[in-house]
Amino acid sequence: QATGSLPFDTYRDEAGRVRAAGAGYRVQFDEAMVMMATTPLAADALEPRLELRFLGSGRVGSWQPVGLAKTPSLDRAHVRYQHGSLVEAYELTTTGFEQSFHIAERPRGHGDLVLAIAVGGNVSAPAVKPRHQALEFRHNDQSAIRYGEAVAFDRHGKRIEVLTSYDGVGRIELTVPAEFLATASYPIVVDPVVGPVILAAGSTYADYHPDVAYDLENDHYMVVWHRQLINKV
Repeated sequence: QATGSLPFDTYRDEAGRVRAAGAGYRVQFDEAMVMMATTPLAADALEPRLELRFLGSGRVGSWQPVGLAKTPSLDRAHVRYQHGSLVEAYELTTTGFEQSFHIAERPRGHGDLVLAIAVGGNVSAPAVKPRHQALEFRHNDQSAIRYGEAVAFDRHGKRIEVLTSYDGVGRIELTVPAEFLATASYPIVVDPVVGPVILAAGSTYADYHPDVAYDLENDHYMVVWHRQLINKV
C-alpha cells in the first residue's frame, strides 16, 4: 500500500508495518512502537536510532494506560494510532515527522495532564532538567535526534507551552498545565517536535560566521558561511 505522488516514500509492508523514508531519516511504525533512524533501517545499523512507545496518559487518580497493540492506520502522509478517545498521530514530511496527541474531551481527574512515552534505541540519554526545550539524544558523542519543545493548543487556537522531562532511564513525560485543561475548548492537541539533528558545516576548519535562512512555505533551510582561503607560498 504505497501512497504515491508524495516527495518521499511511504508504504505498508507485508507484515503490516508502515514505513517511510525522507531526507536523512527513515521511520517504521508497528503495532507497539515507532522506530526512527537517520539512515535506512536495518537490524545491524550503526546509525542513530530512536524508538518511541506511547505508554498512556492521565491526571491524578485517572491514569489511562495504552491497551492492546493496534495496527496503525495510513492515509497518505498521516499515520494514526487510536487509543480510545485519544489519538496518537504522525504527519510525515521530507525532513522528519510531526508527532501529536489529539484529546477529544476534558480528561477525568484533577491536576496536570501527563503523557508518558518510553524511549529506547542506540542513542544516549539526554541530561536535562524539565523545561520547554528539546531533548537532544546523542550518538557517538554527537547530537543525533531531537524531541520536545512541545506546545498544546485548543480548537480556537489558544496555546500554552508543555513541560518536557526525561527521567534518565527511558521515559519522557509531557505535562499539560491544569489551568489550560480547565479553560480549553476541546478537542486539544499536544504537539512535540521530533526529528534528526542536521549538522551544517563545511569541509574544512577554515569556515566562519555561519548563518541560516528558513523558507516556511517550502520547509527548506539554506546555510551559508564564510570560508577563509590561505594561499601557501
